[in-house]
Amino acid sequence: MSVTGLARLAIVLAALSAIAGVLVYAAAAHMAGPGEQQRFALSSAAIMLLVNSGVALGLVAQVPIWAVAWRWPANAIVLLLGTGIFSASIVVPNMTDYEATLFVNAGPIGASIIIGGWLLAAVNALISVPRDRDL
Repeated sequence: MSVTGLARLAIVLAALSAIAGVLVYAAAAHMAGPGEQQRFALSSAAIMLLVNSGVALGLVAQVPIWAVAWRWPANAIVLLLGTGIFSASIVVPNMTDYEATLFVNAGPIGASIIIGGWLLAAVNALISVPRDRDL
């Protein structure tokens, strides 16, 4: 896949993540059933979705600056993947009666991928070479 294709995919995923964050936040605010703990859990998932979608867009914005541009949208996709898994591990059990083993284990897996995405951003910043050496 080309850098442009990776960047487009990352932007689409970031937009979907932000939309999901707004919807989860609205559900937390307006649902009649859940208790305070469920509302807090859903709000936490919404914040993760919204914050990391903004960070992903910032990573994609790095493409024109660096010589090896594909790293940045790939980094954004890793971050959004972890965010989606982590948030699903919170949202699904709190909004449904479904508590499968998949969602019990998804939280630590998603969180580990998110941490890996942030570490990858730090490594990319340290090892990447600017297109214009004056930067």
